[in-house]
Amino acid sequence: MNTLYRFYVSDNTYERISGEFADYQCRLQSVRFEDSGLGMQAQLDYSKEFFYSEGSDEASAAYIYSLNYYDVKTARTFIPMVMALIVTVFAFIILVVSLIVIRFGIINSIEESMTNIGILKAAGYKNNQIILSIVFQFGSISVIGGILGIAAAQLLLPLLAKILESQSALIWNPGFDFFMAAASLCFVLLSVLLVSFIAARRIYKLHPLIALRGGLETHSFKKNRIPLEKSHGTLSFLLAMKQLVQNKKQAFMIVVIIAFVSFTSVAGISIYYNVGVKPDVLASIISGEKPDVGLVLKNRSDTEDVIKRLLERKEVRKAFGYQDVTLRTDEVDTLANITKDFSQLEGNMLYDGRYPKHSNEVTLGVNLADVLGKKIGDTVAVTQGSQTKEF
Repeated sequence: MNTLYRFYVSDNTYERISGEFADYQCRLQSVRFEDSGLGMQAQLDYSKEFFYSEGSDEASAAYIYSLNYYDVKTARTFIPMVMALIVTVFAFIILVVSLIVIRFGIINSIEESMTNIGILKAAGYKNNQIILSIVFQFGSISVIGGILGIAAAQLLLPLLAKILESQSALIWNPGFDFFMAAASLCFVLLSVLLVSFIAARRIYKLHPLIALRGGLETHSFKKNRIPLEKSHGTLSFLLAMKQLVQNKKQAFMIVVIIAFVSFTSVAGISIYYNVGVKPDVLASIISGEKPDVGLVLKNRSDTEDVIKRLLERKEVRKAFGYQDVTLRTDEVDTLANITKDFSQLEGNMLYDGRYPKHSNEVTLGVNLADVLGKKIGDTVAVTQGSQTKEF
């Protein structure tokens, strides 16, 4: 991620190299805090004290390269965190769909076993005993399925590790995390048991005589919403609408299942397209906007001429000049990008506000804005060399 390398050599070799490169001396300072979050603030305070204090001759000649734990952690864990979040969301959606299907299964099981439930009630079995038998039935299935799912996850983890290894350049040998496996299994099991109990509660209201009749009551006091003799339309359509109205909860659950499945399908295809087919936007989120080709000019005065010549070529869609410079913003050293027209950029890297349009405007990164305590509309002092201006 950076271009700093360390070489360990003998004392004699060090003395010889030090003499050959007398003008290239540097000091490495490594600091560890009880709270790693203090690293960024420590860097800023150090820079102000020793590199940018007024009257300091060292400030003009010295250069500080700093890297803190937070920056490294963010760079290394950003992609794995995104992948983990996506997988977790998909797993949660699958779990919700499974719970809805389980609820349907229990309700259908009760309807199909209505006569048997009536016989059990008539024989003296308590409601709790019948309900617990149903809950234990689906709970046992969940335990078996959960164990198989954990085993499948362990088989697929090495493949995921290979993907992350290519991104982070870190070798990960995933072992078996008993705590996480147990926590996942318990969460799924408790969810299934809860849904099973809620779905089976209707047995409390089921009278033994009605159950022995297969759930048929002598009278139905529900309003007939779609009377066949008075409604207009084909018989098939009217019967379908009648069933839909009479089973509103079931219809709602089916709508929820289809919505979740549709969301999962669309999200999966969208993620694949934005990561595998056209990853430009994702790449710009991670590393900033990058041109197809970047040219470094020896003479900055040639910029306009080079841009004009590039735009005359039919294969060039867009060309503009920009500078990467180091500035001081309210005494904090920052890397800045300067260009005449920010609308030339392909994407919008801002989550709030807009890019500068006028010569007295700048845009701050979120970390710098937090450190300086600035918000949109505030004024900052920007310094380059001996010049300082308010923006």
